[in-house]
Amino acid sequence: TSGIEKLAIVFGLVIAMSVVLGRFWCGWICPFGLYMDLLTNLRKAFKRRHLSFSEKTNTKLGQLRYIIIAVFLILSVIFGSQAIFGTQLIPGTTPGGPLGTEAGIVGRINEPFCLVCPMRPLCVLVECAIGSMNFDYVSQITSGPFWISGFYVTSINLAVLITITVLGLAYRRFFCRICPLGGLTALFSTFKPFKKIALTKLHKDEEKCTKCGICKRVCPTQATDMYEKKGGDVTESRCMLCLRCVEMCPQKDALKVKFAGKDVFNSRDWLESEKTEN
Repeated sequence: TSGIEKLAIVFGLVIAMSVVLGRFWCGWICPFGLYMDLLTNLRKAFKRRHLSFSEKTNTKLGQLRYIIIAVFLILSVIFGSQAIFGTQLIPGTTPGGPLGTEAGIVGRINEPFCLVCPMRPLCVLVECAIGSMNFDYVSQITSGPFWISGFYVTSINLAVLITITVLGLAYRRFFCRICPLGGLTALFSTFKPFKKIALTKLHKDEEKCTKCGICKRVCPTQATDMYEKKGGDVTESRCMLCLRCVEMCPQKDALKVKFAGKDVFNSRDWLESEKTEN
C-alpha cells in the first residue's frame, strides 16, 4: 500500500471508532490515561488536594489540542513526504524507522510527534526495566548519545514526560486535556456533523437534575456541559466518557450513557440507598 492508502486506513479507523465509541478509549483503555490516574492516586495517598484550572484556562488547554494536531500533521507531511507521496519536499529526508532515519539530514524529524510524545519514553523505560527490551540496543539506535537524539528515547520526550508527570500530580488527567489523539477523537464524535451520528453519548434529564454540581466537581478534565446545559446530549470534547459523573450523580436516571439510543449506564439514587442502609 502507498503512504496515502495507509493514511486513509488509519484515519478511516480513527473516524469509525470515534463515531462508535467517542472518547471511551481515553476514559477506559488508554495506557497513558492509566499513568495519569496512578499519579492522581499517588497524590491522594499523601492526602494532597488536586489543583483546578480556571474555566478560561481549561478551555484554552482544550483548544491547544487542535493547534498541536495541526502543527504535527503539517510537520509529518513535510518530513514524511517520501513515504506519503514518493518524493521529498525537503531533500535528504527519508522514510521513518531506525535505519532510514539515520541516513536523513533531519534525523528523526520525519516522525516529529515521536520526538515529544511522553508515552514513548515511558513505555520504553518500563519495558527496559522489566527486561522485555534490551537497554543496550535502545541506546545504540542513534547517531549520538541516545538521550540527545535517540530513536526510542530523546532528551525532548524525556523532558516532556517529566513535565507532564509533575503537572499530572497537580492536576487530574492533565495530559488528557491537551492530548492530540483525544482531540482527534473528540473532533469526530462531539462536533458537527459527526455528533449527530455518534453512537455513544452522555445524556442528561433536565427534570431530574437538581443542579447539585457534583458532576462538575468530580470530572477529571473539568468538563462542564453536563452541569450547564439544560438537558439532552451533553457530550463535549473534554468528556472522556469515564462515567465518573454518572457514577456520582445522586439523582436516579438524571445522567445516563446511551449507545445507539439505548441506556447502558444510569445514575442511581445512592444517597437514598445509603440512608436506607443506615
